[in-house]
Amino acid sequence: MDELLGDKPSNCSPHTFDVGASTSRQTQEPEAPALADQSLENVARQENIETRKKPKRNISLQYVEVKKTYYDRKATAYEEYTRKKLEIMERKVILEERKVKALEAMAANNSKHK
Repeated sequence: MDELLGDKPSNCSPHTFDVGASTSRQTQEPEAPALADQSLENVARQENIETRKKPKRNISLQYVEVKKTYYDRKATAYEEYTRKKLEIMERKVILEERKVKALEAMAANNSKHK
């Protein structure tokens, strides 16, 4: 209930902040070692990043090659599919022409017999 009223917020630290203690601590510690540690960490982090990038490049090139071969196969499969479909349509047209000729011949024979 106190949290709802705002007497004791849950997100506040139970420790009090002493301005004088924080400024005195900052003046006591020299900043140079902290910067040196940070620069060493940055160098180490940079080296890790550089060593991590190299394998990723190789992997990405392999990925590109795999994708290229996949799409090449897909394109050739589609070309074969369209070629076969065209051949089937040509056969259908030839059969339809033969059917029309046969029906015309039958109609001509029937008209001659009448």
